[in-house]
Amino acid sequence: MNQKGAIRMKKIGLVVFALLLLVGCGNKGQESYEAAMEKGVESVVAKEYAKGEASFELALESKKEDKKATVYLNQVKNYVQAKKEFEAKDYPGAKKSIQEVMKAKDGLKEILTVAEKLEKEIDDVQKDISENDGKLAEATGLSEAKKYQESNAILDPLLGKNLDRMANDFKIKCEELKKKNDSALEEESQQAQEKEAKEAADAQVSKKLISNKDDAFNYIQVKMPQAGKLTYISYEGGLYHFSSESGLAEWHISVDEAGNLTEEVVKDLSPLASSDTDGWAPGVKEAVIASVKERGYLAQDAIEGVDYYFSNKDDTYTHLSGKLPGGSEILPIVTVNKQSGDYHG
Repeated sequence: MNQKGAIRMKKIGLVVFALLLLVGCGNKGQESYEAAMEKGVESVVAKEYAKGEASFELALESKKEDKKATVYLNQVKNYVQAKKEFEAKDYPGAKKSIQEVMKAKDGLKEILTVAEKLEKEIDDVQKDISENDGKLAEATGLSEAKKYQESNAILDPLLGKNLDRMANDFKIKCEELKKKNDSALEEESQQAQEKEAKEAADAQVSKKLISNKDDAFNYIQVKMPQAGKLTYISYEGGLYHFSSESGLAEWHISVDEAGNLTEEVVKDLSPLASSDTDGWAPGVKEAVIASVKERGYLAQDAIEGVDYYFSNKDDTYTHLSGKLPGGSEILPIVTVNKQSGDYHG
């Protein structure tokens, strides 16, 4: 073989060797790409997102501008970003980031489950925030309208909830409004008590018609002219006490500073009550007198001026009689058992 032939064979060998090297390198790059992609998916499933992100970046180093690795990498980055924004209470930002994860075409299915869960959590929090903001606005309006009880009826259950995911100043606003309401209610209560006390004092002053025993004496004379001659007894517990002998009874009359009168018979001075005082069972005499009056034995159309009285017959019985005035004629009415109260005649 001549020299030219040898040179030509050498060049062909070098080309083949270069081709073999290129084929070897190509196979090695594909293997690295596939290994990185597999590791990235495994990390996402294990929720090790930082490792997953690093694996997909490594896959892109092995295979520049690979569409699949790029989509997977962006999904992981957006999900991690959504988590950070959620924790920072940037719920609109978190919602936007998580939607980027969800809408990725031909994306990583293994991340969709956790993405959907986070999206629902974001939606729930935003709904809760909207409701709570509305309740605070309503409570504020009621407070401004001086309806403090109604305002607190909204704030109390609101403050009993977990407000950690609300804006940082939300709970402070609720507490400050509650404090304002409580202060206003306390002031209202104090004013109401002062008003009630004043009205009671004013009413007491207006009711106080009598200031001393002379006022009481004159008041009874005007209101009860039938009381006759009054004798002052005492002043006790806001009451002025008097005694009076009027008609056939002795009375105890009392009057308070507001002019309220009370009266009671202390002693019956009629002949009927004072006659035959011996041998009666307790309460029987009074019951008999009431009964004979009720049944008409001492009728209103009886002879005027008749003095009715009991005349003793023996230890058990007595007679109820009537005596005409100015004479000695006795009118027998009934015979009474002083022990049982039974009577007949």
